[in-house]
Order: sequence, then C-alpha cells, then structure tokens
Amino acid sequence: MNTITKPLEKGSESHYTAFWKSGYTIFGLHGIHKDGTCECGSPDCKAIGKHPRTRQWQYTEHFSEDQLTEMEADGFFQSGYGILIQNGLLVVDVDARNGGVESYARLIEQVPEIAGAGLIVETGSGNGSKHLFFKTSASGLKSKLPDYPGIDFKHSGFVVGVGSNHKSGKKYEILIGSPEDIGEAPQDLVNLLQHQSLLPIKKNKTCTLDELAKMLSYLDPDLGHDDWIGVGMALHYETNGSEDGFKLFDSWSSTATRFREDGTSIYPGQCELAKRWNSFRTDINHPITIKTLINLARQRGYQAPSHPGINLKGGTEQTSNLPNFCEALQDLPGGLGMIQQYIYNQMIYPDLALAAFSAFGYLSHLGQNRFKIKSMHGDLALSEYYLILARTTFGKESIRRGLENLVTTLSDSTKKWGKAINFKTKGANLQFAIPTSAQGLHKLLEANPAQTFLSDEFGEFLIQASKKGDSHKQAAIGYLMELYTKTFSQVCVPNAVTRNYAIINNPRITIIGTTTGERLLESLTLSQAESGTYNRFIPFVTSQERIDKKYQNLVFEPSEKMLEWIDWLLSQDDDQVINFTEEALDYYVKHDSTIIEPIKFEDPILAGRLSEQALKLSAQIAISDQRLEITRSDLALAYSIRLNLYNRAKIYFDNEKVLSGSDDTVAAYEQITDVIARKKTISISRLKDHSRKYAKLKIYEQRAVLDMLQRNGIVTSKLVKGGCILIYTG
Repeated sequence: MNTITKPLEKGSESHYTAFWKSGYTIFGLHGIHKDGTCECGSPDCKAIGKHPRTRQWQYTEHFSEDQLTEMEADGFFQSGYGILIQNGLLVVDVDARNGGVESYARLIEQVPEIAGAGLIVETGSGNGSKHLFFKTSASGLKSKLPDYPGIDFKHSGFVVGVGSNHKSGKKYEILIGSPEDIGEAPQDLVNLLQHQSLLPIKKNKTCTLDELAKMLSYLDPDLGHDDWIGVGMALHYETNGSEDGFKLFDSWSSTATRFREDGTSIYPGQCELAKRWNSFRTDINHPITIKTLINLARQRGYQAPSHPGINLKGGTEQTSNLPNFCEALQDLPGGLGMIQQYIYNQMIYPDLALAAFSAFGYLSHLGQNRFKIKSMHGDLALSEYYLILARTTFGKESIRRGLENLVTTLSDSTKKWGKAINFKTKGANLQFAIPTSAQGLHKLLEANPAQTFLSDEFGEFLIQASKKGDSHKQAAIGYLMELYTKTFSQVCVPNAVTRNYAIINNPRITIIGTTTGERLLESLTLSQAESGTYNRFIPFVTSQERIDKKYQNLVFEPSEKMLEWIDWLLSQDDDQVINFTEEALDYYVKHDSTIIEPIKFEDPILAGRLSEQALKLSAQIAISDQRLEITRSDLALAYSIRLNLYNRAKIYFDNEKVLSGSDDTVAAYEQITDVIARKKTISISRLKDHSRKYAKLKIYEQRAVLDMLQRNGIVTSKLVKGGCILIYTG
C-alpha cells in the first residue's frame, strides 16, 4: 500500500540531525497510508503518525554516526521521528483540542518566562497546539496541573520531532529556536510542577544520609519487588521525600543487574522511578519507616547502632500495626473450644487464634445443613466463606489434615471411638478444590447440596477469575457469590447451554480458603468488589511474628468428649431452628445501628456483611453449649470476634495499598485530575466511567489514587445520600 508521507526534506533532516548532535536520542516512526491508516498494519492503531517503529523504543541508545547514516539509508526516519524525553528534558505540550490554548494564555500570565523557551514547535494539529522545550535537573515532577487542562508537562516518554508528518497532512514546524537553544525551565514552572511530597515536612530524622547509604550498601536491589518497594518507602519516610532521599534510592536502584523476561532491566530509569517515589506517602497513620530498612540490612550483616525510639524486636512496622487478637480467640467456649484444641494439638506452627478461626470453619462444615437461624436478616445457615491470609510457611497442611482426619474418624467412628456416630441426615461432602466452572460446581451440588471446599492457594483461583478471557472461572466465582445468598431458596446453573441440570434446593457452601496476602491483593478488582465478592468472606490475617516449629508431641486424635458433642450435633434434624432471646435482639439492634452501620457505610467492600456474619458466629457459640437459642452474651462474643478480624484485615489492606506507585496508578491519578477539574464534582462510583486507567486498577490502588488526590489538595470528599462525592478544590 502506498503512503502519503513524503521523505523528509533536507531541511527537516537537519532537524533530527540537530537533535542527535545535541545529545538527544531519536528513533523512527511509522508512516501514514493514503487511506489514513498507520503503516504498522493495524487498522485500529490509536497512534497514527506517532507510532514508534520499534517495540522497545524507550530503551533506544544514542546512535553512533555510522548507525545514523545506515538508518538514514534504510529510510528509518523517512516519515518522522520521535525524541526520547529523558536526562532532564521537559516538554510543555499544548493541545488546542482540549482547551490547551486558553490554559497556555493563563499559564503565561503566571509564569511569563515560559514564552521565552529556546525551542518552540508548532505541532501538526495546528490551531495553536505547540511544544515548548526546556531542561531541568528537578526530578519527580507532575505531568498535569488541574488549573491548566489541555497541557501536558512531559518529563518521560517521547515527543514527535520537528519535520515529522501529522495525520492531518501537515508537518511539525519550528516557530522559534533550535535544539541547541533549549535552556533551563523557569523556576516558577518547576515549583508549580513539584509534587507536594517533595516539599519539606517537619519531622525529626533518625539516621543521617551517610547511615542510610551504609545500610543500602548491604542490600542488593535485586532482593525482590516487595522488599525493594519497602526500601524506597522507608527512605522516603525517613528523608521526608527529599531530593537527597530520592538520589539515594535512585543511585542504589540503578545498580540492579536482574532482567525481566523481555530482556529489559528491572531498574525503570530515573523518570519512572521518580513517579514511584512521589506516590509514596509521609502522612499516613501506618507508614513503613526506617525500621524496615534497618531490619533488612541487619539480616545481611549490617550492625545497627542504637537509635532513640526504634525497637528492632518483632520485625517491621506492619507487624506491630495490626491489633492483637481478641481474648475470645485464645479460648473458645464449649464444642468450638474442643475443636480449637484438636486443631492446635496437631499444628506444626501452633497458633491458638488460627486454630479458633479454623474451628468455626469445621463447625460450618458439620452443621451447615442442620440448622436454620431465624434472624432479622432472614433465615441464615451456618455455611460461611472463610479466608486465611498467611505467609507461605504457616502450616496450612495442619488445617487441611485436621478436618480430613476428623471426617475419616466420624465415618469410621465404631472402629476409632467404640460407638457409631448418629448421622441422622447426610452431611456435607468435603472437596479439596473448587471446580473451575459454574457447571462443574452445579454437578457437585446435584450429588449433594451441601459442599465444603478446602482450597489451598485460593488467591490464585481469584486471580485467574479476575483475568479477562477466563470466562469459566469468572462464572464459577459469580455462581459462588450467588450461592452464598441462596441457602434457603432454589438455584440452577447460569447460562447453561443444555437442560441437563437439576434445580438445587437449599444449597449450602462452606469455603475454607488459604492464600498469601500478596496474592489476594493481586486479585482484587473493582467489579468483584462491587458485586460483594470480598464482603462475603471472613478474612483472617495470621500472626506476622515468627512461630517456632513444633517437632514432637503432636496429637491427631479428637478427644472422646469432643466426639460426644459432635454426636449430639449430628443427631439434629435438618434445618433445626435457632432463635434469639429478646435481650439478644435488643442488643443486635443497638449494636448494628450504632457501630456496624457506620463502618459498613465507610467500607462496604470489607464490612458489608459484618452483622450477618456475626449472627452466624453467635449461633455456633450457642451450639457449642448444646443450646438452640442465642443469648446476648453469645452475640456480644461473636461481634467482638468479627470486629477484631475486620480491624486486622482493614489495617492490613491499608498498609499494603500504599505499595501502589505503578505507572498505571500515576496515569489514573492524572486522568482523574483532568476529569474532576472539568466536572468540579463527581461521585466516586462514577470515576471508572471517566478513566479507563482507574477502572483497571486493583481496589487498593484506586484507594491510593483517591488518597493522593486529597493529600495534594486536588479534591475534598463529602458523604451524601447514596454514596460519596469528590469536590474539586484545585
């Protein structure tokens, strides 16, 4: 196919040569066909006339003279070229289509020196669109200012060079100057672009820059992404986000030798690193501080001097920030307590709180189709979704083995106990993997409408379900969410292509899932959150302290007393009714209205079902005492446990969400800034409709964007009926 792009004229050739001679890195761009499509061959190309010929253009090296001559002979710059924005180059990009001309006029009033740029280029789109070229040694600058819509302040990426063709048929033309004339950016402009996090913050420093540099000398920047981020955040907090702190972080990070699968270095370059640096925060309640860096260095031989106010025992800040487990989880009552002790006795990493949480899961398995809780939420079953967030080595096999052994004991109780357990009705089946499709899940329910899933690496299942293209797992997750609310109704497999599926009455599903916090965070998506996926789970954040491994005196058999209690439990009729005392109902109304509802309003993602889940826990506490009536004390104990678990999970996620200094997060921040500057007010629930970058972020990354907008004074938030709105403050 012929192109309409003519070879660059000799005068234009001198432009890219002039940039090359001035030390700037250039690379070729695809041309434009006569029909207006891109020479790259894609009919849907969104960067016509601005599309680099090479995929990894951002890693282009400065060409030698021989290389430049060879590329000219091959027509590499025939239709246009790009200039890599790096090493202090700053381009003010005025776009007339988005109000840039009017914004530029206002910007000139505030910073008149901008008009004196050494090189000004009229872009091919015309109508006042232009590029103004500057140099600056400042790092971590904003790329947009909400007061000046239609202007991008580019300090990374690339810009189309002078003489290049535009899809309009025009060329990029010089208005003033040359590459040699590019001078320093006005300081007033730099001040406008400086992130607030780089401004001085009054805080007493613990370590000198020399001490910080010494600690870094013990660390390899290839130590792993999470620890690398932790080092950056610790440096940022300790140095108040200063230039000196950034230079330390950049100097250390640039020594990385590890490469990604595509062959690129894990060091992103100074400009990209600056974006990440400026996403770190100094004003949060639970920051990652110098203690993180000291502990990492100590593990590698650094001898830490004593510093006032630093207690190096117990690990990093994230450990000490989590609330302690409530006392109730250390010693559950009745039958639950016996199950807790049974689990604890066989744990190679003994943890009473984890044993208690698992005991609730065991009782859900045993009783999910045997009891009906009559509540103000409607009828509830004991089935529940439990999710254990733990480090890789926490002994999850003890949780799995304990329930598997118990099921085996109950099925062969005469041999192991001396008498047969009275199974009045069929119990739930125990499965060790969740089916990867809704149809597979439904077939299990056809065989037995009560199912319990012991799922290792449940976060991996959620990650796969969150990916586009995996429609089977997405449907399975959707069906699990539907089943959670249909314990006393009918369901049938959604979107079935045949009629060979029976209707299921009163389905009961219990999940006891395990995963690491990192994998769960990776799986979080807005669409899943809005559908209530995460508030259907009771999350349990395990102890962050190291637990000594137990090598002997493990006991794997349940006690006779525990088996007697289980015998009573399994002898109950299906859907045996459990009621509340009047005192318990009064307590519920007061507690739910004054404590739970405000929490749920602020945090529907994690707190949407706190009361419903507490009611189920209270029923288990009553059953533990062989009672079918829930008292006030049962409910109070259940609420204390559920709120304790919620608070630990909430703080855990709040700590983790500040690790969101990714390019996508920065891009979303910039898009939302533009949107709110135009609209002045917007509902948070509508942000995803106006920013594709924001819509694609994980939940904790979206929260980080909103926090950053408020911290930088761009918006304030206000609670209104039906949700929360953002108000532009500039």
